[in-house]
Amino acid sequence: MPKLLRSLKSIDVFIHDSLHTYDHMLFESRVSWPFINVGGLLISDDIEANSAFNDFAKELRAKGQAIKHHASKSGLGIIRKLQCERSHDK
Repeated sequence: MPKLLRSLKSIDVFIHDSLHTYDHMLFESRVSWPFINVGGLLISDDIEANSAFNDFAKELRAKGQAIKHHASKSGLGIIRKLQCERSHDK
């Protein structure tokens, strides 16, 4: 995934819906976030599986706006990127 993201340079939306372990969810959020454009979205399914989404949203502080939807048992989390932060190699 890091190699793919570097080749794309930037993305508007990242959707996590793969392995729902804490470490994997947090890894994918952390790796994809720097590539998401301002105004873009990080979407994570099954946020009730563990606290990875909430922990990542806390890490961002004012850099993102988290929205949680609990219409299903698993929950859906969305974070809109509010600030520019590019820490990856273009």
